[in-house]
This record gives sequence, structure tokens and C-alpha cells, in this order.
Amino acid sequence: MESEWPLRDYILMIAVVVLLLTSLGVLNFAFINYSTHYEWMPYVAGPIVGAVYLISLIIPLVSRSYTLYMLGILVFMIPTLLAYVITYDDSSIYGYEDVAFLLVLDLLFAMLLHRMEGTDSFTSSVTYSISISLVALTSLIAVTISFRNGTVYQLDTQSLLLLSSIASFLSVISTFTLKKSFALTSLLINYLLILIIAVSINFVYPDVTIWMFLAPLLGINAIPAYLIYVYGVES
Repeated sequence: MESEWPLRDYILMIAVVVLLLTSLGVLNFAFINYSTHYEWMPYVAGPIVGAVYLISLIIPLVSRSYTLYMLGILVFMIPTLLAYVITYDDSSIYGYEDVAFLLVLDLLFAMLLHRMEGTDSFTSSVTYSISISLVALTSLIAVTISFRNGTVYQLDTQSLLLLSSIASFLSVISTFTLKKSFALTSLLINYLLILIIAVSINFVYPDVTIWMFLAPLLGINAIPAYLIYVYGVES
């Protein structure tokens, strides 16, 4: 009996499985660092936020927003891979090459799906808001816990991390409303905060785990601006 599932559905199912495996690979770094008593921020908090971010990308994937999905992967993969290479000798994690390989597979699956369908689709902005809320809330909880469980950063940098997590909720609002002026203002505020944080930590201190925390914030804050730019939603 011939399967009722088209080839696209099989590829999408495999892509989701690979993305979940990638998320588990990142989350495993958090478990290892926690069990070896590294400081919570960023050694444990970073991989947790990174894993949640990758899981959140399932929403644009199954919504057929393939370009947004690919951008989300690239925003995470590029800074984390660079930070891993730069700090490799002193890194708290090893084997990130395997995660990077899975991320490349995720990209290839998305490119194939996009080629098969020929276009992206736009679902309700509520679905994207849910995706962003998941990451923003996780980052806020992770930073809050680090005040008690330990951090490698001084109070000023730690406060900036907290402020950046709080400010990320502006992106939730701007995605839900898709107001152009509000979305761009939110983007500028959040990216400025992340830039200040990056300077304060000399961009890669202590290792790749800090970018597992910051890269998701870069990704979610770009979503409303991208949606407005591509789909022409006006304020």
C-alpha cells in the first residue's frame, strides 16, 4: 500500500529529529559542566538557553518559514563556532564539531524543503511570539539563577545580562503586534545591549558557552524586523 505521506513530510520529519538531536547535544554540555562544578553563568546557563533556542526553531520550521529558520540557525552557528575555535585550548566543552555538523544538516534540509516548495509561508504572528517567549523567559530565569548559583562575571556585566534578557521581551511584543517603529526600536536597543556585553567580556570570555547564551538573543530579536521587512507589515 502506497504511503499517503508526500516526500516533503518525510524530509520535514527527519529535519525535526535532527534539530532535536542538535538541541540535546547542546544541552549535554550543560549537564557535563554542571556535574563538573563549573560556574552557572555561562558554563551551564549558556548551553541551556542555546538548547531551548534550537528547540524553538521547530516553530518556523513546521510553519514553513524556511528562510527564517535558516537565518535562526546561522545566527546561532556562526558566533558559537567562531568562539569555540578561538577559545578551543581553554574551552570547557569539547566535541562542538559534532553539533556544528548537525547544524549544517539542519541548513541543508531547510534548503531542500525551500527548493521543493518554492516559497515561504507566513502563519499567525502569535506562533512566532510563542517561540520568542520561550527563549526570552529561559534566558531571564537562567540569569536570575546565576545570581545565586555563581557567575564568572562582575556585577556590572551580570546586570547587563539581566537587562538584556528583560529587554528581549520587547521583541515578543513587537512580534505579536508587528509594529514597524516598535520592532526597529526594540532591535536597536537589544543589539546595543548585546554589543556592550560583548565588549565587556572581550567578546569571547570565558569560552563558547557565553555565545550559546547571547546568540539566541541575537536571533529572537531579529524575528520581528525580518517579518516586517519580508511581508511588508506596516505600523
